[in-house]
Amino acid sequence: MRDTRRVLAAGLLVFAGLSAACGGGRAPVYTLQPSEAPLRYVIETEGSQTVETPNGPAGGSYDTDAVLLLTFGGEISDGRSFSAIFESFESTLESQAGQQQFDGTPVTNQVFRGSVTSTGTIEIRDKPDVTVGAYDENSLLAMFPDLLTPLPPGGEAVDGSWPHAYVLPSGGGLEGETSYTGSARFAGDTTWNGIAARVIVSEGRVHADGTGIPQGAPAEVELDADGDSRSVYVWDPEAGVLLAMKAESQSKGLVTTMGFDLPLELTSTREAQLVR
Repeated sequence: MRDTRRVLAAGLLVFAGLSAACGGGRAPVYTLQPSEAPLRYVIETEGSQTVETPNGPAGGSYDTDAVLLLTFGGEISDGRSFSAIFESFESTLESQAGQQQFDGTPVTNQVFRGSVTSTGTIEIRDKPDVTVGAYDENSLLAMFPDLLTPLPPGGEAVDGSWPHAYVLPSGGGLEGETSYTGSARFAGDTTWNGIAARVIVSEGRVHADGTGIPQGAPAEVELDADGDSRSVYVWDPEAGVLLAMKAESQSKGLVTTMGFDLPLELTSTREAQLVR
């Protein structure tokens, strides 16, 4: 599951040479750029779900490794179109029932198409009908906001913050929405594998609600949860691409099922790095 980490350093060093070659005094770029070739990201996600039941805590943890090819297309009103294809996908679930590993083959080579505005608003136009374990096509969409860097409106560096918000459909067999409302700001400069980069931080509130029968549930459930989320993006202003990011969120809420209101805690950490 962790073999993908071995290619990160080599891939980023290759990209460092590409970025340097694109230099020559070019003005900093703070807008999403059309892709000459797909951007290849390695994505690692870890998370947990804990429900306090009358018989004690229940739930589990999950671990997902994926490689996503992201391509930005033409401009739209206040944003840009994109397409995404999973090159690989593997998922492991740990629960009281033991460990389950899911083959991600049904997900690979499936195309998602959409658009994103400068403030992070995402519109999905086309998505496949796929399921891998607890993941359905809407669960997979949750990875996209972390690769769609929230950049300042107008593409100009600013001293203050700017809005960052999006809404996506709930996944995992639930009908509902997952939303984020916050703001983004520049947080200094850094060097990433020899590449001069800017750091962008987005902080805000995340909300999730939904109704349905998720995998393993004995009856219909209703979920309502709120929490805090923080994402750190490493942006290459020379080439106009995202080099890496890390997102963390913690939420609390209730799961209502079979007449019980059960306290719920959710955690998630996602990291992505460009290995083009």
